[in-house]
Amino acid sequence: TCSLGPADGSLTISVRRREVLWAPGMEATVARNWPANISILRLEKLAVQLYIDVSWPMGRREALVLALAPQDGARLSLGGSPEDADHWVSMMLTGEQTVAVAADAGDFSGQHRSSVMRSMCRQAWEEDPPDCSDSCPESDRPDEEEGGNADSESVTVTDGKGVTDVAFCLLGFALKARLNVTATLYLCAPISAVAEHKLLVSGAGTLELRPRLVDFRRLSLPRLLAAATEDSKRGEHHAALQKWRHAVPLQERRASSGSSREQTKFASLLHSMGVAYSLVGDLGQATECLRRALSIQQQALGEEHPESARTLQSLGGVRVRDGEYHEAFEYFSQALRYYEAFEPESLEAANTLQALAGVYGKLGEYSEALESYVRALLIREQVLGKEHLEVASTLHNLGVVLEKVSDHAEALDTLHRALLIRERRLGPNHPQTARTLHSLGIVYSQMLDYTSALSYYQKALTISQKRPGEATHAAATLNNMGVVYAKLGRMDLALQHHNQALLIQEKALGTNHPDTQATRYNLEAIETEMHETVNRSLFDQFRDLIVSALLPNEPRATTLLTLLCEESTDLDGPLDEPLCTVAPCGVGCWSDRQNLQQAPTSAFAMGGGPAGRLGLPESRPWSRDYPPAIDLAMSERPHERPRPIDTQCLQREASLLSL
Repeated sequence: TCSLGPADGSLTISVRRREVLWAPGMEATVARNWPANISILRLEKLAVQLYIDVSWPMGRREALVLALAPQDGARLSLGGSPEDADHWVSMMLTGEQTVAVAADAGDFSGQHRSSVMRSMCRQAWEEDPPDCSDSCPESDRPDEEEGGNADSESVTVTDGKGVTDVAFCLLGFALKARLNVTATLYLCAPISAVAEHKLLVSGAGTLELRPRLVDFRRLSLPRLLAAATEDSKRGEHHAALQKWRHAVPLQERRASSGSSREQTKFASLLHSMGVAYSLVGDLGQATECLRRALSIQQQALGEEHPESARTLQSLGGVRVRDGEYHEAFEYFSQALRYYEAFEPESLEAANTLQALAGVYGKLGEYSEALESYVRALLIREQVLGKEHLEVASTLHNLGVVLEKVSDHAEALDTLHRALLIRERRLGPNHPQTARTLHSLGIVYSQMLDYTSALSYYQKALTISQKRPGEATHAAATLNNMGVVYAKLGRMDLALQHHNQALLIQEKALGTNHPDTQATRYNLEAIETEMHETVNRSLFDQFRDLIVSALLPNEPRATTLLTLLCEESTDLDGPLDEPLCTVAPCGVGCWSDRQNLQQAPTSAFAMGGGPAGRLGLPESRPWSRDYPPAIDLAMSERPHERPRPIDTQCLQREASLLSL
């Protein structure tokens, strides 16, 4: 408590208690890496609260709380090398509080000749965070060969970029505060019985901060693991991995004692590392850690154990991201066998079914994918309810597969159900809502309802263009709109949309990305078709005129435009239109892209489109910047298999030729 009043003691300020309210990101209850993600600190909620008593003669007293805070938008720059942590960073704090004080008869006894009373109090103190760096016992210290030199420097993160730095942890912040608090009482004249005084309390001063660091190799193993877990929850996976790498030799030494409990902890540590490596894109390390964890779990716990099944799921997801779909299928199948035997109606069983269905879809086994999606849907609806977002995810992917098997009516019904849930739960302008709108546009396009297709594509495009990070999705929708406009004969709009898509993809994905190549192929196909149209014979032009007069709502039959690449979403990535072409000898349809070069089309078409789109399927991991989906297995690009031929498309084009 500090009090300081004027010489006659007419007004006194007492600070009973003080409290520092830390801004988000500054409070470090457990160790965090230095300088991981703390180079700039936001200070909107940083404040010093002073609990103040103001008193004056005749026993009058007023209690209030004064909050001193930085200016709006204030930032602190901290970080760099550990030596930079020795420097104090200061900021200005200000604040004021005004309260109305009811006048008392004793206030007007005549002893106060002045109408203003003022006093000031100075506050200065220092604080250090509690020292939570328990010294690591000798048994928990790694040997030199186990990591002493190699682990003394490892990867941390500053502003999202990996840097090499000594492994230090931030335990908190030391602070120095020097504040001046002034209280001013404005006395009112005794005019009425309801007169009020005004008490103004204001404060200003400086607050200095300095990070408190400790080499995290001094932390005990439990505290090191807890710190890594907290990093992982905050999404700081590089920081978590740095701590876990130091914990591995310590936990492995404990597990070597033969204790089943310690072996289980070691397997859990390896599993966590595998998941984190997967999230930062190091699939090789992720696979190695997860396989090692699985081996320990199956030896210590048995194959039919929930921890083993959980690791099998994670391994399957990593192998999907690596493009190894057959191996992923084996892992998911093993996990599913456990859940079918012991937890057939659990959410974990539904998640495994959904992941397995994704692998079936990537391998082109759509019948098995449909069966797995339906089973996952029934479980999720029963456990979570029919309006849950995970139910919407399953409905969306189910609708995508139904479109691939040309069950368009069921696909529309399923996708509309998914759209309704996402619009209710996420809003009409959410990226996931745009994914479903995009898929609906594809179904309507396959049904030759181009007006509806363009309507849904436009809605999806509007959402994607307004959202940051959705440029590639906007490009995919622009590409599909260009395909539809080309089929309708609107070549000017088709070229416009394809050019817009190509500019986005070249900037975001690069010139050699399959999506960029597909859009460039579409542009070349349309330009070639326009050139051939100019050179058509008089008889061909007369025939097109008769067809347009008899069937004004039908799209014109073309040679190359039926081969344009139309891009899908979520489950399978970009796919092609059905391979139906109009040739001089009649209608030629190919259900296998391997026979494309035998098609009686123009020389351009015989040259083939971009590899992986119209040529042979190629095994490659998904590389577009789609956000993480609910199921890890659903977020990757599949093998691109040909979808079944649309019989309605064949009948319509055959009728055009017969006319």
